[in-house]
Amino acid sequence: MRTFLALLILLLFFSFTIFAQEDKPKQENGSGSGIGSGNGKKIDLKFSDEKAEIEPLKTLSKAPVKYTNSAREKGTEGEVLLKVTFLASGEIGSVTVIKGLPDGLTEQAIIAAKQMKFKPAAKNGVPYSVTKIVRFSFQLIDDKSNDLIDEKAKVVMEKAVAKLGGDKYLNVKTSIGEGRFSLLKDGRIASFQSFTDVIVYPDKERTDFTDNGSKTVQVNTGDAGWIYEEFLEKFGDQSENQIENFKQSMRTHYDYLLRGKWKGEAELSYVGRRPSTLGKRNDVLKLTFEKGFQVEYEFDDEGLPMKTVYLRMNADNQAITEENRYARFISYQGILMPSIIDHFTNGEHTFRIAYESLEFNRNIPDEIFIKPDNPKKLKKKLKL
Repeated sequence: MRTFLALLILLLFFSFTIFAQEDKPKQENGSGSGIGSGNGKKIDLKFSDEKAEIEPLKTLSKAPVKYTNSAREKGTEGEVLLKVTFLASGEIGSVTVIKGLPDGLTEQAIIAAKQMKFKPAAKNGVPYSVTKIVRFSFQLIDDKSNDLIDEKAKVVMEKAVAKLGGDKYLNVKTSIGEGRFSLLKDGRIASFQSFTDVIVYPDKERTDFTDNGSKTVQVNTGDAGWIYEEFLEKFGDQSENQIENFKQSMRTHYDYLLRGKWKGEAELSYVGRRPSTLGKRNDVLKLTFEKGFQVEYEFDDEGLPMKTVYLRMNADNQAITEENRYARFISYQGILMPSIIDHFTNGEHTFRIAYESLEFNRNIPDEIFIKPDNPKKLKKKLKL
């Protein structure tokens, strides 16, 4: 369930904390006069098996930012967002400020950005330049207060785990969920499809969608994955970018926090108490990852997960707020899980996941995660 929500966000919104702008090939105009019968030849449209080998940009090191004395004295905190061009030559190009901070912190972030080391992105072995949004966080926390924050975060997580089922929740090895996924427009259902989602912890997942008899199947296993889209007649391996984006989107579910998957990848902090509804407040925890991606997780006083909130950058380099809200918790085999998950983009309700059934710790055959030699086999209903 934790990764299924991540998959939906990946498929629908390609939820990146960093948006890469790549140089596109120039499109040349044809010699024809426009729409017409052409030259009379029949054109067969076929799906090519040939794929460009894309190597995404790899950050090798990111210099730490330094506090100025003025910012430290005034207690200035926050984050700086920079648009940085990573040149094909392996050097840092232009650096543009999207969001700055006073007291010299913006300048310190620019200095750190220009000191970044990286391996350029490449297509078929040829390096090319990309532009990314890079985030630098500034936070004043001494050692003593940091220990206190960690202790508060630990208490909130322990309460949440206990509320969700304690050891039963933590000892889930497999899950099978079925239900309906609905796209919404202006508060109304625009379309929907049924789904079956199968997870084998820690790193195997398969999701089958059915829409008017047409199947879409996506499978992720560790650092690999494949996808089948019957309507688009597509079948093949996921790219490195798709796999990495899927992993990143997984981090936006509370399961990632509570099961400790973040350890070694992110820093945990206790944000404080945030207003909720009817005069209530939620405890807020935050994970900050190396590349600046941040996710906030809200829990009510009883320990129930209420929402997760994070930012992504769209094609115009604008910050978009994405939010998952959890509701209608139901006990399945002694494990409390939300049967409704609503997603909001900049405050607009965009989709809903409604679970009709959930089953845990059932034996799952390994072969359902193996890419078949013939995609026609995937048209049949998944049998477990």
